[in-house]
Amino acid sequence: MSTQSGDPETQPGRRPPEGTQAVQRALTLLERLRSGPGTLAEIADGEGLARPTAHRLLAALESRRLVERRGILYAAGPALAEWGARSLHARPGSWPEPSPLHPRQVLANQSTSWTDWSGFAMPASYERSHHREYWAVRGSAGLFDVSALYKYDFVGEGAAALAQRLLTRDVARCRVGQVMYGCWCDDQGDVLQDGNLWRLAEDHFRISAAEPCLRWFEDCSFGIAGVEVQEVSRQIAALALQGPRSRAILEQALETSLADLGFFRGARLDWRGGELGITRTGYTGDLGYELWVDSRRALELWDDLCRAGADHAMLPAGLQALDATRIEAGLVLLDVDYFSADHALTESRKSTPFDLGLGWAVQLNDGNDFVGRAALERRPRNWTVCGVEIDWSELERLHRPRGVRPLTVGGVPDRRPVPLRRGGRQVGQITSQCFSPLLKRQIGIASVQLDALADDDGDGPVDASALAGRRVEVWLDIERERIPATARLCALPHYDPPQKRQRFDRPAGARR
Repeated sequence: MSTQSGDPETQPGRRPPEGTQAVQRALTLLERLRSGPGTLAEIADGEGLARPTAHRLLAALESRRLVERRGILYAAGPALAEWGARSLHARPGSWPEPSPLHPRQVLANQSTSWTDWSGFAMPASYERSHHREYWAVRGSAGLFDVSALYKYDFVGEGAAALAQRLLTRDVARCRVGQVMYGCWCDDQGDVLQDGNLWRLAEDHFRISAAEPCLRWFEDCSFGIAGVEVQEVSRQIAALALQGPRSRAILEQALETSLADLGFFRGARLDWRGGELGITRTGYTGDLGYELWVDSRRALELWDDLCRAGADHAMLPAGLQALDATRIEAGLVLLDVDYFSADHALTESRKSTPFDLGLGWAVQLNDGNDFVGRAALERRPRNWTVCGVEIDWSELERLHRPRGVRPLTVGGVPDRRPVPLRRGGRQVGQITSQCFSPLLKRQIGIASVQLDALADDDGDGPVDASALAGRRVEVWLDIERERIPATARLCALPHYDPPQKRQRFDRPAGARR
């Protein structure tokens, strides 16, 4: 990484010491903490360690409860006090905890179907099938609880420099009130995660992520003066109101106009004496808004939205409906469509932004010196993400002789990887798929290898922009048989309604 020079241990993104050296240093830190708590600077300087090295070792010890954080202080953790009394591998497990909106979800969830999302219990669907919730999102509006997202604030005069170092986007172009989608990489240019960055003020950014990132963000902040990384995941609840009637519902609930709030823009409103953050973003590919509110007031907001939504056929929606709509929108999902380089089991599971079809979010202009840039400029661009679809007529052709209807209809989204073949060899895999009730065909998100998709005339690998229409082979399991089906590659998104980016110049309730 070119933002710093000198001792490799002072550079963000470097791996901690390994083997005997790491063990010796970790034991040294534990002995230090037995004598009392201390700040990172006190512990690192006292033991003669670079602060990034001490920070990573303390984070590893914290994950095993040998160390705990008390604000800016590090102290001996509960497992250290029990050292020798029991095996560290015998720690009790934990159950998913309720989100701030759990009291309302319990009353609304008729299916009693729950799933674990980042340690929170979330409804998979509120009814036995997610279909009504899906159609609410596509026809009116659905209300999702997305409080399980991890949320971090970068605060201070160095906040913009940290955001610029992290994201592959050119954050210098991000204006106050703007939201930028992007990803962040390790030093090798492999993606760690993707998420949204919201610029709340000149010196204040908020970033959302699917998995914990505090240690990585803190690591990358070393060497940047005047910035503090604050985790606000528990303090802030998040709701997503998605669908073509979402603006009308939100304006009715808040008694304010949102006509000026553009796509991927945010606003901070005074709501009942407190602050409410609104961003015109979402994970469904439709008109939608995400709302950021103090966790203690989340139930009030939920109730206001449900009262206003009753006039518009709005429904609370679970994660199965969210999964189906995000596949239609062509949005990749961590640990399904790609794996974080931080915990990928093999090198082949790692992906660059180009491999995920996110090349548009990598800005290599002068001055945009983000972590992993130098590696990305050298890495080959041989994979990409695209859409895949199987027509209804093809599904019927394969199912009719076996006396059954297409089994994908009515099912939940499928996250199992399925190989894609062309010309007798594998050219990629489907990573997410579902039957789209709106589009009336089987659709999916696929990862494909460009040099394996040779042109029909044998002229070599194809360009990512020329994939649409190429036929591939997918194997379907039908009545205990594995049957080859003809599928077609296509551009993403599968569904891209005009209201998603629409500019509004009239009241939300006005009819065309």
